Amino acid sequence: MKSDTGIELGEQGIDLREQGIELGEQGSVGADTGIGGSERGMLLSKLPIA
Repeated sequence: MKSDTGIELGEQGIDLREQGIELGEQGSVGADTGIGGSERGMLLSKLPIA
C-alpha cells in the first residue's frame, strides 16, 4: 500500500505545482508553495495575515 500512497502523493505534488504556478501569476508566493507544502506552511506563518 506504500506504493499506492506514493502514487497519490506524486499526483498531489503535480497538482500543487500547477496551483503554485497559478498563484505565482496572481502575485502570491506561488513558486515556493508549488515546491513543498512544508515551505508553504512556513511562509504562511511568516505572513502578517495567516
